[in-house]
Amino acid sequence: MVVRLVFDGLPDLFAPQRSPGFGPAAVEDARQAVRTSALQLLAGLVLAAGAVFTARTVRLTREGNATQREGQITERYSRAVTLLGEQHESVRLGGVYALERIARDSPRDHATIMDVLSAHSRVHGGGAAWEQRVRPDVEAAVTVVGRRTVEHDAPDFIPILSELSLKRARLRGLRLDHSRMRGTNRRNALLDRASLFDARLEGAQLLP
Repeated sequence: MVVRLVFDGLPDLFAPQRSPGFGPAAVEDARQAVRTSALQLLAGLVLAAGAVFTARTVRLTREGNATQREGQITERYSRAVTLLGEQHESVRLGGVYALERIARDSPRDHATIMDVLSAHSRVHGGGAAWEQRVRPDVEAAVTVVGRRTVEHDAPDFIPILSELSLKRARLRGLRLDHSRMRGTNRRNALLDRASLFDARLEGAQLLP
């Protein structure tokens, strides 16, 4: 139908075979010009439609990838948090570092993860554990908080690390500015090059 319209319909409309004042050759040239213009217009419409379809496909693909990525991050986060409650030290450590990786991959989840790790440190590093050497998973959680990307912090985020054991913890070079470390056991902790600007240290134990 389109072919018939291009080769017969449009030429008949714009350059009829019986055109007063024009000879057969001139009429045929005019009809051929109409066909050429119609084909060029048709090709342009096809290209435009293809461009629109491609753009829509790309947009839908990006949206689908973004949704899939969010689903994967949510699943990773759930698994990592579950690992924090496991009995074995190595499994809890894996959970801590898995959360750190997620915080780097997803800045929007950074603040939540830092809150979770701070809470994990307080829950498992305080109480009866206060006089004991720092638990490896607690040390790892504090380390992750101390080397976080501060540009991704929530405006009101403050590392709250009070009343827990960091005894013999290796905290070299960590950024714990404005942190709350009241009553924290930091005996024999390695703190060289650590930044503790405006940190609250009332009642912290420092001596061996």
